[in-house]
Amino acid sequence: MGVEAVMFEKVVIYGVGLMGGSLGLALRERSLAESVWGVGRHYERLKEAKKAGILTDFTINRKEAAEGAEVIVVCLPVRQIPDAVLGMAALAPDRAILTDVGSTKAEIVGRIEEEIRRPGTEFVGSHPMCGSEQSGFVAAMPTLYQDATCVVTPTTQTPPEAVRKITALWESVGGRVLILDPLEHDRLAARTSHVPRSAAAALCHALEREMDAEKRDLMVSTGFLGATRTAASDVENWCDILLTNADPVLDALGDLQGALSVLRGLLAERNADGLREWLAEGAGIRARLAEQLPIARKNQVS
Repeated sequence: MGVEAVMFEKVVIYGVGLMGGSLGLALRERSLAESVWGVGRHYERLKEAKKAGILTDFTINRKEAAEGAEVIVVCLPVRQIPDAVLGMAALAPDRAILTDVGSTKAEIVGRIEEEIRRPGTEFVGSHPMCGSEQSGFVAAMPTLYQDATCVVTPTTQTPPEAVRKITALWESVGGRVLILDPLEHDRLAARTSHVPRSAAAALCHALEREMDAEKRDLMVSTGFLGATRTAASDVENWCDILLTNADPVLDALGDLQGALSVLRGLLAERNADGLREWLAEGAGIRARLAEQLPIARKNQVS
């Protein structure tokens, strides 16, 4: 998919993994940037990412990467994002705008806004609601952001120009931007992303309670594998995500436990009508989401 003109001069991707690699591919495939730079610690990996068509240039020198940057996107694990953003902000030109792709926002945005130099570079948080249990730029795809909700989380300190430019970035690669307060983002992400990931791990733990391992594993269905797909995601990254959003996740887990308690009660009472209604309500919610969400239709989720 082409565009009429280049939208960005120099875009820097700090951390060229699945998310950063997919962004680089999308920017280059659509000719959206004059240059797409990658920066990180591993020279050989960056070299391979350039060979794969993800980058036009790369460096392990953050100062070189920041020079002349218009947009800097930090695609690192959540605990590493604040230091990375602040470090790049200190090196970047005043006109540069920084963002991230972290799965939690309140802690990240709060620290950065306390410490970033002003006047100077600006930061506005982002969280594209897409990804994969796979990792690394070898799993990158130029369509990853297509039809995905990309949350942008400005605060009262965020200049409108920063919001406009980062909104334009995500829309240019196919994303659908949703503006949220960082705290509201974290509350909603707990229910739509963080608890589902936790539940996938919990299902795996529950499976292990059956001690006849040979027969148990032979009975694993495609439904179980689908429901637990995200349990294979990077453990360290998800540990940090859950700990940096602990209170909203705990609140959402309480509601999940409540829903399971209802199911347990219906089964204990052998309440067929109640069970049928409970299952039908869940099916209706799932059908509505599959119909309304473009990313569900893209991935043929049904």
